[in-house]
Amino acid sequence: MRRQNKIRLGLKEAIKENPHIVSEALFQILNLVISIFAFSVLIAAASAVASPVVKAQTSQGCCEKIKDKNLFCQNSLLSNCDTKFSSAPTSCDSTSFCKLGCCYDSKEGTCAENTPRKVCELNNGTFDVNAQCNIPQCQKGCCVLGNQASLTTLVRCKKLASYYGLETDYRSAVTSEADCVAIAQATDKGACIIIRGSETTCKLTSRADCKGLTHNDTAFNKGFLCSAEQLGTPCTRQAKTGCLEGKDEVYWFDSCGNPENIYDSNKERSWNSGKILDKSLSCNPDSANAKNPSCGNCNYYQGSMCGSARTGVEPRPSYGDYICRDLNCYDTYNGNDYKHGESWCVYDGTVGQGRDLVGSRHWRHLCVQGEEQIEPCDDYRQGICVQDSIEVEGSGKFTEAMCRANAWKMCFDYNTKPNVEKLCKDNNDCMYMELNTAATKSKMCVPNFPPGFDVKASFGGGGATTYCSMASQTCNVVYEKTLTKGWVCRSGC
Repeated sequence: MRRQNKIRLGLKEAIKENPHIVSEALFQILNLVISIFAFSVLIAAASAVASPVVKAQTSQGCCEKIKDKNLFCQNSLLSNCDTKFSSAPTSCDSTSFCKLGCCYDSKEGTCAENTPRKVCELNNGTFDVNAQCNIPQCQKGCCVLGNQASLTTLVRCKKLASYYGLETDYRSAVTSEADCVAIAQATDKGACIIIRGSETTCKLTSRADCKGLTHNDTAFNKGFLCSAEQLGTPCTRQAKTGCLEGKDEVYWFDSCGNPENIYDSNKERSWNSGKILDKSLSCNPDSANAKNPSCGNCNYYQGSMCGSARTGVEPRPSYGDYICRDLNCYDTYNGNDYKHGESWCVYDGTVGQGRDLVGSRHWRHLCVQGEEQIEPCDDYRQGICVQDSIEVEGSGKFTEAMCRANAWKMCFDYNTKPNVEKLCKDNNDCMYMELNTAATKSKMCVPNFPPGFDVKASFGGGGATTYCSMASQTCNVVYEKTLTKGWVCRSGC
């Protein structure tokens, strides 16, 4: 008790000596009360929003497609899902519509691993549950395309080979990327240094051939010509020009007989510092270079090919005797010019509508490497020539012709059918015409290109007499030969 009294007495004395302490104490007490009240309000507010948070969390799920976006199989708010597609209040890993698998494109021969089912279906692919694409259609082998190679499917290899105009070279036994690349490297071109005792020579060949010749991997120098100075071979550069078997262009040859780069009168540019120069980088790569004395970059498909220069046809080359010959044909039998590879029809006179002359024949002419060649269609007009033209981008019209069988017999057969007129008009080898004579008028299906006959032998199961006896009427037609108009029908027309 005495102790408590002493404390109270001490407090009174302290208050008297420091009256400001009272105001500070009251302020701290008030601040504590307000803080307790504010904390209570915050707790209440937190409790109030606790329920919506839980609700928002439960609205998460898997959207097969996100609304207004090209996104598939996404974990998102269900409100973001496109209603035209499936959705579920769970993770996409647990759904069937977003199950991952292998998507195989049978047209392109490609396989996509870990692809959602819906994405595969929308891209017209075939879906398989094996997500790693361990299925027969996706088994890979080595696809060799010229001097390139890669692991791919058989269908993909065929697609690429067709695109590049190559034959399909697919090796299913090669399943290693390294082995596949080695196959491509084996076709690399370069200078092969061959040492036989004290004699050194060089051959421009492939890596594989070089290894077979030397049994030495270091003997091959990829991309180099045998005349390259740094190789130190006895072969000197650009000794002559000539043609190379299987190639369109004119080439330089070194003193050892090895082909070098495409002929160019600019020797330094063509030699390319002793390195192989691609056709696309040689002189005038976009031109046929026909009759060009300075450039041998010929192009067969554009109408030129390596050959010795012909006197009076091609000019003398700047070096050597070989030039890009012009393969097109000029001033042909009918007076027209044609491109290499074109073919066209030539007739002995007017053809069609029954006007083919007695004894006449149809002919097919061709332009082959600058020469006009002639092919006769079957005799007695049993074969006829037809032609058409197509538009080739950058080259204009290209004419093609062929000899085909004359279906003249069918024209007579149509006359026994109820729909003779339609059948006759649908066959280009027939014509439906009105026959007028003094006695009667009638319509009949007859040959557009009347055939001829060997009067000394039977043809097609019957001679001329057999077919001519089919006629039921005879009439006389009179033609007069004039000086200016030729033959003119005067009566019985």
